[in-house]
Amino acid sequence: MKSHKPNFFIVGAAKAGTTSLYQYLNTHSNLYFSPVKEPHYFSTDIKTSEFTSIYKRNIDNLPQDFYQNKPKDSIQNVFIRDEKQYLNLFQWADGESAVGECSTSYLYSKEAARNVKKFNPDAKIVIALRNPADRTFSHYLMAVRFGFTQLPFRKALHKDFNQHKKGWGKSELFIELSLYYEQIKRYMAQFPEEQIKIVLFDDFKKDPLSTVNEICDFLGIDKFSDIENKKHNAALMPKSKNLNRLMVNTGFKSKISNVLGEKAKDKLRQIFFQDDKIPKLSRQDRSYLQGLFKEDIQKTSELINRDLSHWLK
Repeated sequence: MKSHKPNFFIVGAAKAGTTSLYQYLNTHSNLYFSPVKEPHYFSTDIKTSEFTSIYKRNIDNLPQDFYQNKPKDSIQNVFIRDEKQYLNLFQWADGESAVGECSTSYLYSKEAARNVKKFNPDAKIVIALRNPADRTFSHYLMAVRFGFTQLPFRKALHKDFNQHKKGWGKSELFIELSLYYEQIKRYMAQFPEEQIKIVLFDDFKKDPLSTVNEICDFLGIDKFSDIENKKHNAALMPKSKNLNRLMVNTGFKSKISNVLGEKAKDKLRQIFFQDDKIPKLSRQDRSYLQGLFKEDIQKTSELINRDLSHWLK
């Protein structure tokens, strides 16, 4: 089969609605997404050899026969470093106008923007942004769900920020991933304004259809008449933190996820997780985070020419 070169990339930020964008857009008849949602191919400064053992055990592995038949279900998170393997992710594209992928590490990576430009200078870039206080807290809830931390929010934040060895797969980067200014600048230095689309999570949450259709316009494909308004990758809390940590530490959660379909995984989530006891970001913690991010928010607002003052209220 012939591989097709991707011409658009959703580059993050993590926990800013990228999974929902992927799921919605993936139903479009004139758009093809990589069956690996996050191949991370262009984040060449992220060294998989430096990942912590617990992170290594919980990233996805491609089945041996993955490239033989088009997968029925997407795989979330694989670090592909071989060019042939990467291009083969797009072998099932069949004349779609928009061909792309969605790797949240591309916004954080210092090399991804330059690598994408070298690979396809005409590529279109979608950057999803979320109030950094909310993004940080959502990231923390995900870390709890995956068993990467059991600490209270503020303690987890401080421990991670002061960690000696920091980086993707080595630490959580709760704060660093919420500092958007320098990350966006890297893409603006490589691509002209008309090839970059900024999407705000606030707008997406308020009106998913309009936001998705703005991206369709940006990609030059027909708009949706309607979409199913459904949460994707929503926050969940483990019913048993100890059992959850055991499954993460052994890599059992990742292994079983690789062999189950979406329906089976949904049933397991209902057994092991709950969505009715999700912690909320306290007023004190929000105020603390707003102090941390105030300068970056103001600089980001000027950079993208969007009023982000509501993020500081």
